[in-house]
Amino acid sequence: MSWLKRLWPGRGEPSSPERLRGVSLAMQGWSEETPSGGMRVWRNPHGDVLTLAAPDGSLGLPSLSDETAVRGWCRAL
Repeated sequence: MSWLKRLWPGRGEPSSPERLRGVSLAMQGWSEETPSGGMRVWRNPHGDVLTLAAPDGSLGLPSLSDETAVRGWCRAL
């Protein structure tokens, strides 16, 4: 889950918009639209959309070092 730790760092880390700028998506056929409102958007030729946004706050996410708790949190969504 190291990719999640990079997007959801601890205190004193860059803000959400700064973290989102560090993400790159290299999938054939997908192109990125102009970011807006703190959200990044990619679209493929079929019209499928992938979005990425980082919320303010923790949303109650448990410590990323507790993989079992993170899985439970995700299942409860």
